[in-house]
Amino acid sequence: MAVPPMSTRKTPSTTTRKVPAVSELPVTRSMLYGVRDELAARIDETNARIDETNARIDQLGARFDQLGARIDQIDASTRASMRRMETLIEEQEARNRVVLEVVQGHNARFERIEARLDETQSMIVEILDIVRGRAR
Repeated sequence: MAVPPMSTRKTPSTTTRKVPAVSELPVTRSMLYGVRDELAARIDETNARIDETNARIDQLGARFDQLGARIDQIDASTRASMRRMETLIEEQEARNRVVLEVVQGHNARFERIEARLDETQSMIVEILDIVRGRAR
């Protein structure tokens, strides 16, 4: 079957259909009730599907709520752990400061001892030089 060119085709909006009058339709009452019952059944089926879909959506919503609660619980736990770690770090820093002060004190003492040893060594060398000079 050949398709007419686009320019000669009629669009559905330009074609008019004549709606037949009720007297022209060959329908019995039982046929009409049959169609009505079929439409009602289809509507009921569609409503049942909608109800099933709504139930699934409600289940998904409940699962999202559970996940949100779990995330909140994990968040709270993580925050508590971070606070504990911050406290431990602050305590360690305080201990480190004390140890650092002690080490600095030891270093200063060792430097003083080394200076005194150097002074004592130079005095001993001077004394030995004097004693050797007299012995000759």
